[in-house]
Amino acid sequence: MTQAEINRIMGTSKSNISRLECGENVSYPTFMTISKYAHALGYRVSVEFEPIP
Repeated sequence: MTQAEINRIMGTSKSNISRLECGENVSYPTFMTISKYAHALGYRVSVEFEPIP
């Protein structure tokens, strides 16, 4: 999937997708942004809390 396709689904700019995927720039995307990105790729985000043994 191209960045252009992802940005169209997410409703954001291609440069925002590029920054999200790059990982070099110290950026801390919100959980909502990560969820939208995952959804655009056909996934969902799942967070689990487990007790420490």
